[in-house]
Amino acid sequence: MSSVFVLSSLLEHHSSTSLMQQTYNVFIATLLSFLVIIGWNLVFYNPAQRESSHEVQERENVKVYESLESTLSAERIKISSNKLEGSIQLTGLALDDLILKDYKSDDLENQYRLLYPNKTKGTYFVNPGWTIPGDSGLKTPSAKTKWKADSEILTPNNPVTFSWDNGSGLLFKVVVSLDDNYMFTFKQIVENKSQNDLSVGSHFTITKRLPETNKSMLIMHEGPVGVIKDRLIELKYSKIAKKNKSIALDEETQNRRGWFGFSDKYWFVSQIFENSSDGKVYVSHVEDKSDDVFRITNFDTQKIVRGGGSIAKETMLFAGPKKLSLLEKYAQNMRIYLFDRAVDFGVLYFITKPISKLLQIFYQLVGNFGVAIILLTLFIRVLMLPLSIKSGISMFKIKELQPEILKIKSIYQNDKDALNRASVELFRKHRVTPMSGCLPTLLQVPVFFALYKVIFITIEMRQAPFFLWITDLSLPDPTNLFTLFGLINWNCPDLLSIGILPIILGLTMVIQQKLSPSHYEDGTQAFMIKAMPYVFMILFASFPSGLVLYWVFNNILSLIQQFMIGRYLITKKLNAVAETQESLP
Repeated sequence: MSSVFVLSSLLEHHSSTSLMQQTYNVFIATLLSFLVIIGWNLVFYNPAQRESSHEVQERENVKVYESLESTLSAERIKISSNKLEGSIQLTGLALDDLILKDYKSDDLENQYRLLYPNKTKGTYFVNPGWTIPGDSGLKTPSAKTKWKADSEILTPNNPVTFSWDNGSGLLFKVVVSLDDNYMFTFKQIVENKSQNDLSVGSHFTITKRLPETNKSMLIMHEGPVGVIKDRLIELKYSKIAKKNKSIALDEETQNRRGWFGFSDKYWFVSQIFENSSDGKVYVSHVEDKSDDVFRITNFDTQKIVRGGGSIAKETMLFAGPKKLSLLEKYAQNMRIYLFDRAVDFGVLYFITKPISKLLQIFYQLVGNFGVAIILLTLFIRVLMLPLSIKSGISMFKIKELQPEILKIKSIYQNDKDALNRASVELFRKHRVTPMSGCLPTLLQVPVFFALYKVIFITIEMRQAPFFLWITDLSLPDPTNLFTLFGLINWNCPDLLSIGILPIILGLTMVIQQKLSPSHYEDGTQAFMIKAMPYVFMILFASFPSGLVLYWVFNNILSLIQQFMIGRYLITKKLNAVAETQESLP
C-alpha cells in the first residue's frame, strides 16, 4: 500500500496499543530518514549554489591558467579511434588531451573532454617516468624532455613507440597501444648500451587538479579509489591534502591485477598494475597555495639493468566512462579484481547493482530509460503483490475495527495494560496484523535508495531523455510552477522550483488520501496527513526526475491496487449480507 495510506492508518491507531506504537515509530523513523537524506541533498548538493560559490571564489582568488588552445599547439602525436580522440605531447611525453566521442559535455555543445594539459584550468594528465638512485649523474627523462616517435598517429591497429637517448648509454622507450574502447597500455623499456650494471626505477603518474566546485557528498565517492591486496580503498581529497598516503603493493598477488585512480561521478582514470607488481602507490597533494593538484604515482622497486641488457614494465591505463558492463568485461578478460567497484554502488551494493542491471535489461527492450523505470516499478510491484494485497486487506480491516477500538479505549482509558491486552485480543480475533500495513512500504525503502543511487551515478542515466519536457532523467524536472512553466522570466528561489512531475506526485498522494477517508482524533494528526503531499512535492522537486517518475508510477499502481482491494471487500461484504438474508425464513 502507499505511504500515505499506511501512515494515516497508523496515526489513527498508534495510541491504542504498544504494538501499534512500535509500528508507528518504525514508520516515522523511516520517513525521517527520507527527510534527512533529502534535506542533505537540498542543502549540500545544489548546482546553482555551487556555481554561485564558485564565482565568489574566482573573484576572491583569481588564478592564471594557460589557454587550452596554446597548449595543444605544441608538437603532438594524434590519437584516433571510434571511441577516443586526442593527442600525446612529445615534450614530457604526457597523455593530456583526450576526448570521449560518444559523450557530450554538460552544455551539450561539444564532445566530453576528459584529459587536459598541465597548467590549464582542467589539468588532468598521465605520464610515465624513471629514477636513477645515487649520484651517478645520469640523466632521466623530465617534463622538458623532447621525445621521438616512430609514427604520427596512435590507433587500435597502430601502436606508437616513443624513444629518448640520454647520451650516456641509456635508451628510454615507451610503447603505447590502445584497444577499441578506453584501455591504453604503456610499456616502459630501458636499454643499457653501456657495459656497466645500473639500478633504475620506473614510475607512472596520474595528475589531476581539483575543481573549485568539487564538494564532498554523502551519496557517492569522488576521489582516489582502487584495489590493492584484494582490498577496496577509497581516499578523500581533504585527508590527502593534510597527509599524503603511501600504500605498499603485494608482489605475491599473481592471479589478478590491482588498480588505482581518480574517480569522478561519471568518469574514471586509473592505472592497472601488472600481476607481479611490487613497490608502492603514493597518493599525494602538490604543495601549491594557488591550486589543488593531486597525484597518484605507482613507484616500481629499483631493478638492475645489466650492461648490454634491458628491462621493461607494463602499465595499463583506463580513461573513460564508468560504464558497468565495460568495466565488468575488462575485469573478466584481464583479471582486474573488483574493477566494477569503480562505480560507487555503496553499502547497498547487493541491491543497487542488480537494480542497475535490471534497468539496463528493460532499456534494451524498450530503448527509453523513462519507460524502463516504469517497467522496473511494475516488476517490483508484481514481486511484492502477495504481501501488498495482504497488507491492504489488513489495513481495511483495521479501519472497520475502528469503532470497536474506540470502545475499548473508552472502557480501559485508565488501565493501559488492560487496554493493550484487549486490543491485541481484538486483532487476534479478526486475524489482523498491524505491522503488515507498513511492511511493503518499509521493504521498498532500500529499493528507493538503491534506485536513487543508480539514477544519480550511472553513466547510462546521464542526459537520458524520457518524453516531452524531460530531457535528462538524472536531473530535476526543469519546469517550474512559479514561473508558470517558463511564461514568466523570474529567477525564483530553488525551494520554489517545483516542476510538473513533483506536482503530479503531490496530486497522486492527495487522491490516495481521498480514497482512504479517515476520522482523526486531533488536529495534529490531521495536519500531518494532509501536509504530507505538499511536503513531498517540495522535497522531491530537487530529486532526479527519473526517481520522481518511479515514485509517481508507484503511487498510481498503489491507487489502482487500493481501489481494487476496497471494491473486492465491499463486494465480499454485500455477498455475505445477501447470503444471510436468503437464509432467513
